[in-house]
Amino acid sequence: TNLSIPSVIKPEARQMADKIIEQFKNDPYYGYMIASAANGMWMMGYKESATYLMGKAAEAIPNADHLNNFASYLTMGGAAHIAIPILEKLNSVHKNNSTILNNLGQAWLQLGDEQKGEKYLDSAIRVYTYHPQANYTKCLLLKARGKKGESIAALHRSLKHSITTPKTNLLKELEANEYKPVRFYAPRVYYSTTFNLHEYAAMVPKTYATALGSNIELQW
Repeated sequence: TNLSIPSVIKPEARQMADKIIEQFKNDPYYGYMIASAANGMWMMGYKESATYLMGKAAEAIPNADHLNNFASYLTMGGAAHIAIPILEKLNSVHKNNSTILNNLGQAWLQLGDEQKGEKYLDSAIRVYTYHPQANYTKCLLLKARGKKGESIAALHRSLKHSITTPKTNLLKELEANEYKPVRFYAPRVYYSTTFNLHEYAAMVPKTYATALGSNIELQW
């Protein structure tokens, strides 16, 4: 699958990704390093480079995380038809995984199969009641059908563990005068009393740039 990616991404995106691959090619943790780089590049908006890199990471270490992330990137990049076979294989091995089920739902919806897509979304929600993305997409589907009450309920479930501006704006639209600000649920963080891991966590640099110098990006 990754062989077809270079032919459809911009040359400069391929060049950027190849520089990162070259940088880590001799690293003993090569697959994990380029997977981390892919995630970082996606967050920075370099989506084509990120997709190519994650595909390479999945080739190097074909575990569930890398394959699922690769498929997710493909779907968000408009290539759900390539992502679905990967996700279906993962789903056959990792039963009842809400992340994989949600990604399958999103992919089938992108291809226009609303019935199949919603089936997977419902499955994801059964496994993880407050799945942020599955519930948000479910809300949009219900809203489009005119089922206002059900769409509001789905949106509240989505907001339970993930608050975003688009979702709160949609809630204001749906609830109108009945809208009340949503309280964010922050799960308690547990630290190990045996190893005192919080002491080591405090030693982790706040940013990658701070650790390696402000000019590190010039090496890319």
